[in-house]
Amino acid sequence: MATLPWLLEETWENLKRDEQQRFVEEEGAPPTTLSLCVNKVTKMSHNLLFELRCQISQLYSQPERAVCLEFNIFFAVIESLFVPGISVKVQSVNEKQQQVIDEATSMVCDGSAGDSKVYMIQGPPGTGKSHTITNIIQSIAQIIFTDGLNIIRMGRDESLSTPNESRLQQISLETIAEQICSGDSSLSQRERAKRAAELKQRLIKEADVVVCTLNYCGNSQFDPYCLTRQSQHPSFDCLIVDEACQCLEIDVFIPLRLGIRRVLLVGDPEQLPPTVICNRALNAKFGQSLMERLYSLFKSNNLIRMLNIEIIIQYFLRSASFRLKPYVFINVPNSSATWSQVSQSYLNRSEADCIAHLYRFLTQKVSIDRQSIGIITPYKQQVELIKDQLKSQIDIGTVDGFQGREKDIILLSTVRAHSEKQKRPTIGFVADRRRLNVALTRAKYGMYIIGHLNSLSINRDWHALIQDAEERGCILNYSPRGSFNWLKKI
Repeated sequence: MATLPWLLEETWENLKRDEQQRFVEEEGAPPTTLSLCVNKVTKMSHNLLFELRCQISQLYSQPERAVCLEFNIFFAVIESLFVPGISVKVQSVNEKQQQVIDEATSMVCDGSAGDSKVYMIQGPPGTGKSHTITNIIQSIAQIIFTDGLNIIRMGRDESLSTPNESRLQQISLETIAEQICSGDSSLSQRERAKRAAELKQRLIKEADVVVCTLNYCGNSQFDPYCLTRQSQHPSFDCLIVDEACQCLEIDVFIPLRLGIRRVLLVGDPEQLPPTVICNRALNAKFGQSLMERLYSLFKSNNLIRMLNIEIIIQYFLRSASFRLKPYVFINVPNSSATWSQVSQSYLNRSEADCIAHLYRFLTQKVSIDRQSIGIITPYKQQVELIKDQLKSQIDIGTVDGFQGREKDIILLSTVRAHSEKQKRPTIGFVADRRRLNVALTRAKYGMYIIGHLNSLSINRDWHALIQDAEERGCILNYSPRGSFNWLKKI
């Protein structure tokens, strides 16, 4: 007997039962012996079509006779294109997160499909916004879907580089379609491309959750799901936009072409907005996100909490198990910021020396794993200067580039420093409260700010931070010949 593909085994068992029942009904009694077998299995050119050459043998005792039949069966197998085992992991949530999950789920599943609704979830860094999104999806799935979740990711696979991201390749639209098409060597390149396009459309249609960027929603693969005069029923129940404050307002309009009437915006307007270089566009409010626009409407009603330096500092001070002081402002008194005409960026050599000194203290004297340390600064030229100082593999970047990431310890070089003779001192975009918010919330256990105390104090938010640090006894004056042993807990 030929070996059946696993997809056909259950179908073949059902066929045998049907044939046995048919012989009982036609002959009035079952045969003494009934044998059904598959002599040959042939996979057709179509990837999901099989030909089975079968044989049925029956032996009857009264009257004695034998019947042997051969016939062919064609099976068109409809299999799931999704990788098995992909599931949404439910995270434990606190009372406030559960309230958000319940409200968002109710909005999506309330049944009034004709109404358009927007639900906004605002939370500072570290409050579990991503976990809340996961639980919202799981909560919606328990109501709408009964057989688990089929998830696909649409976008360029080459953007997945880290080991953690490699798991996303299992649910990549391109990867799944390519794996299925590559199994049929009889297809020409043109036929394979056509087959892949058909499979992709089928994957999108059968998916319960589609993950992609806002811009990718403008891809032609989504065209069949746009509303038309003939079809006014949306194909998607809701749109969830993560980091909604980092995208332009007009970016959110791209997926809305699919007629989605339930929108969840998740983000923090107190963090950095989308990058817009053109001043005319900024003046015309093109740099504003949709969430920021809505946020401004509710802010006056005190429904959304503003940045509070006290809350951020308390976050670090609660890290009782950390062996170093969790929060310190290191003043570099004689530093000065230099403008680079080549890079069009500021740098501060004294702060770079301090960063290098502190980094070596942490890795060599305290034995902190270098992978646990992140170095951030507002200016690209300072990034390059610190890299040159340390000459080793370090995790360093601009404050803007580090948004959304965390490290156990963060070293922040603020760069800007002016002399007392300067008539109109300024600290540039270091004064942006959203950039300050992002910088202060990248650390899990230890936040060490390196800067020029007098220069930063001209800004209201920085002045509040420095004043708070003075009251807590968390200011250290840096000396190249000094020691950082002061950072160790007694």
